[in-house]
Amino acid sequence: MRLALLLLSFVLPVTGWAGWLWDSGEQALPQVQVSEPFVEWRSGPAVGYPVFHTSEQGEWLHLLQRKTGWIKVRDEQGREGWISVAAIAQTRDATGELVQLSVPSFEEFQDRRWEAGLMMGEFEGAAVTSAYGGYGMTRNLSAELWASQVLGSASELRLVNANLVHQPFPHWRVSPFFTLGIGHIC
Repeated sequence: MRLALLLLSFVLPVTGWAGWLWDSGEQALPQVQVSEPFVEWRSGPAVGYPVFHTSEQGEWLHLLQRKTGWIKVRDEQGREGWISVAAIAQTRDATGELVQLSVPSFEEFQDRRWEAGLMMGEFEGAAVTSAYGGYGMTRNLSAELWASQVLGSASELRLVNANLVHQPFPHWRVSPFFTLGIGHIC
């Protein structure tokens, strides 16, 4: 009897946790209602994709995914397509208020202080994986720390770099930069 109680006290929490872990229940997706006369759907997230459907005023749409200036939506019939963020900004939520979307701007990008990235590639036939992090000390000067691993067929290298980066024209969308750094190969 004691063993059965012990098993039940272990099995019930584990099955509850496993059910949560593999739960396939649908989560409620955010919905918006079209308030303009119509919105155009495209087959992909860009102006170059063809318009294949329109939703009329009063229709409800489920928001699925965002890619830059486009949002993937699904209607009540299960159709899926892409609508511009500008068109979604003209829709209303369940409370009747206009939908509030954050639209990142170039100025916000310029004002960032931290940056991080992960890169993968090939260097003379060897696989390279690199991770970096950077901190903008001023608009023109930032500090970066890099770590890379090069996996060749006969050897393996690890590189660590610390750099100071100067960007003379940070207000340009494309700007030259100069790097002064130190590194170590392990």
